[in-house]
Amino acid sequence: MLGFKFQQCHYYSYNNLNELLQQLQNDKFGDTQIDQEQQMIEYFIDRSRCLRLYDLIYSIKVKFIKFHLGQLLVLFKEILEKIIEMEKLQLEHDYLDQTRIWITLEQKSPPLNIIYQKIQYKINFTGYQCKLYEINMDETLKASEKILIIISNILRDFKASEITCTNDNNNLQEIINEIYEPIIQQCLKRKINETITVINHLLNQYQFENKSQTISFDDKYFDFYTNTIRSIRMNDVEQELNDCIQNYGQYGEELESILLLKVKSIGQNLDNFFNKKIENQEIDKLLDEKKKNTQENNEQLIFFIQTLSNFSIENNLKEYKFEISPAEEKQFQITFKLEQEIKKYLNIFKTFLLFQSKIDARFRIILG
Repeated sequence: MLGFKFQQCHYYSYNNLNELLQQLQNDKFGDTQIDQEQQMIEYFIDRSRCLRLYDLIYSIKVKFIKFHLGQLLVLFKEILEKIIEMEKLQLEHDYLDQTRIWITLEQKSPPLNIIYQKIQYKINFTGYQCKLYEINMDETLKASEKILIIISNILRDFKASEITCTNDNNNLQEIINEIYEPIIQQCLKRKINETITVINHLLNQYQFENKSQTISFDDKYFDFYTNTIRSIRMNDVEQELNDCIQNYGQYGEELESILLLKVKSIGQNLDNFFNKKIENQEIDKLLDEKKKNTQENNEQLIFFIQTLSNFSIENNLKEYKFEISPAEEKQFQITFKLEQEIKKYLNIFKTFLLFQSKIDARFRIILG
């Protein structure tokens, strides 16, 4: 995405190494490193070429990225087809969400931008076996079912927010009734193949043009903003995001949240002058809140890991009916490698944006 020139690490736990290797073989994404001892995989991701479905939808909503309605329909279709392809290979993803669906731009493709661009990409998934991210979910859900919920929720949100992916909302009600609603209703039936059929029908009915990646409701010309402030300010926007990376890169995992805050500010003020003072105050507030929440959550997480370890020790004592001294118990805890476990879970949780407000729910999932 425009201005997102940085590398990022994402961490996911796994249970079955053979399945993980098969998933990586058929869904190659970024550079990876597997820690078999900790049962964790680390992805090294070039964010200038890769963005999550979450990032795209967020950037559309805050009026930063320009993305045709035709492009959105094709994207949904290709995600659905990817899931069918993976499930045919018996590669199940039971923990899919918007943060685990990645759009990887081809080398010759331009980045997603503040003006419309024709892009080429492939779809990748991460976190096939990692259930730590899931919120209030005691049971797994097949990707072919979960993706229909995700698509339906996106379109419901667009409908409520009056987002049409066009430069004006003159055709808002038509787009809602003729594009959004048919897909939403089909998604509710939980039939993935039939949903693809509905999308294909809409692409044909509304004259999808591959050359421009548009349907009849879309703005047809990529140079629509050539003489407007969006096109004029493209270099300034990229530089502003680059400066943000330089100024806040030392905050590590917080950089992503800072950039998304920056994207929101730019998108909402793209046709006006940026209010840098207010924006920097918002970033400072974000960092202060993150620092406080991180400290509190780290303490909770350490306590949780220690409690879990103590529970395991007590069960072993009951099972084998022997006693150990406090010094031996301390040594026993060391053999559990608490420090490594704490580091592992902290890394995994940092990958997930909603961790800090959902820590207790996520602990319940782990214990289950």
